[in-house]
Amino acid sequence: MTIQELNVKLDNVVRDLSGGPVLGDIMVGAASMARDSIYKRVHGTGVNAEGQKFTPYSTKEMLIGCKGFKNKANCSRVFGKAKNKELKWVTLDKTGSNGKKIRLAVLEGGYKKFRELNDLQSGFVDFAFSNRMWTDITVKNDRNELNRGVARIGALKEEEQKKLEGNTERRGEILMLSKKEIGEVSDFFNGEIDKILKKRGL
Repeated sequence: MTIQELNVKLDNVVRDLSGGPVLGDIMVGAASMARDSIYKRVHGTGVNAEGQKFTPYSTKEMLIGCKGFKNKANCSRVFGKAKNKELKWVTLDKTGSNGKKIRLAVLEGGYKKFRELNDLQSGFVDFAFSNRMWTDITVKNDRNELNRGVARIGALKEEEQKKLEGNTERRGEILMLSKKEIGEVSDFFNGEIDKILKKRGL
C-alpha cells in the first residue's frame, strides 16, 4: 500500500467518524445497549450503578381505592363484600365523578403491600408498576445530535419523564451506568470502530 492509498483510507475513516450517519448509527447502538443494561440491572436486581440497593418500598400505611389496582380481579380480592367490613375507611373532602365524597381504605403495609396485592414483586425497588416508564425510556436525541456523536437516553412522553424525574429525586440516579456497563459499552464502540477500519482496508 502506498502512502497516498493509506491517506485515502485514513481520510475515509475520519469522514465516517467526524459526523454523519455512520457515527450516528454507532451512537444509537451504544445508547440502546446502555439503556438495556441499566434496565436489566435495575429491573432485575434493584441495584444502582454503585452496586447498592435502592431505598426499599415504603411500609407506611396508605389509602387505596379500586382505581389504583392493575385489574378488577385484584381489586375484588381486596374489596370483596365480606372484606369491605374488615377494612378501615376514610372519607375525603373531594367528590368523585358520581358527585359523592371519595372513600378510600387504609392499607397497612403501605406501598410494599400494595404491590404484593397487585401480584408484583416487593423484595427490591424496580421502578415498575405498569412498566410504562421503562417502556418509554429510549434514545432521546434527534438524528443530527447522534450524527455528531451525542447520545442521551430518557423518557419520551412528558408523563413518563416526570415519573422518571420523581423516582430519581426520591431514590437517586436511575439511568447511570456502572463501571462494568461503561466498559461493555466502550467495548461495543471500539468494536464498531474496528469494523470501520476493516471496511476501509486498515
